[in-house]
Amino acid sequence: MFNNVRNKFNEIKIEAQKRKEEEERIEREKLEREKQRLLAMSEKELLVEILLMIKNISKENASIIDRVEDLESSLSITNSRIDSLNKDNNLF
Repeated sequence: MFNNVRNKFNEIKIEAQKRKEEEERIEREKLEREKQRLLAMSEKELLVEILLMIKNISKENASIIDRVEDLESSLSITNSRIDSLNKDNNLF
């Protein structure tokens, strides 16, 4: 019984390792394709690519800033409610 459990555990570990290696291989291939794509571009094409990346990063940054502001607002409201509850609780 113990051997069956140990064998099953080892099989699961081996499968997880294979999946991890496959994911790493796929990621390496993806990076290599991107590298080759960029190496094939002219300077102008690279500049356009960079500008598009910067624009995308700016949009993502603005989105993150908006989300942080929303979270700060929610936190402020929550803190106000907690303070109010604490004051109400102190009355009793």
